[in-house]
Amino acid sequence: AQFTLGSTLMGSPMHHHINAVNSLMHGRKLWLFQPPSEQEFRRTPMYEDMTREGGLQSMLRCVQGAGDLLFVPSGWGHGVLCLSDCIGVAQEFDLLEPEFDDYEDSFLRLSHA
Repeated sequence: AQFTLGSTLMGSPMHHHINAVNSLMHGRKLWLFQPPSEQEFRRTPMYEDMTREGGLQSMLRCVQGAGDLLFVPSGWGHGVLCLSDCIGVAQEFDLLEPEFDDYEDSFLRLSHA
């Protein structure tokens, strides 16, 4: 598990990895997402990327509040910007079942079970 602690406008640059759950205990975070076909790694802070590139309008986004648990599927590019002081915990994990290789199809099958 990873303990996260950040202040306003801090965060993590765009990156991707295996499945992860992110719990936020205090604060608010802006999450930006790219599908696996567009994933990338960046070294620049999210605030700089958003300022330089007009807010990264093409990316999917959501705001995570205190008490929210956010799932990021394997391979999805994502970056985070703290909108306030934040405290959280993240846990990466690998699903061993082969039916989860295609997250969207697996989700649809599970939702109709």
